Amino acid sequence: MAIQNETTDGKFSDVAYVSQRLKGLFRDQDNWLSMTYSQREVLEAIAIRLARILVGKEGFADHWDEITEAAVLGKNNSDPEMPRIVTDIAFSAQNGEQ
Repeated sequence: MAIQNETTDGKFSDVAYVSQRLKGLFRDQDNWLSMTYSQREVLEAIAIRLARILVGKEGFADHWDEITEAAVLGKNNSDPEMPRIVTDIAFSAQNGEQ
């Protein structure tokens, strides 16, 4: 387990409080129970990083990089059959569709 650096991450008890509040908001949403364990874990990991940004150094690049890494894990564990708006729009534009 990595040792938290209060200089960049903020005070652990403050980070824990904010993180738990965010996770509680996530769990209260209708989609929470229909999500996979992997998707839930990714969102909880992002909650911790968001808490570190809110409590610690908001400009610390590692926090933002860790959110990106977690989001990629979420993306990689998503349903490949679901339509992708960004991809569909780009494909339509390339083919002259409106």
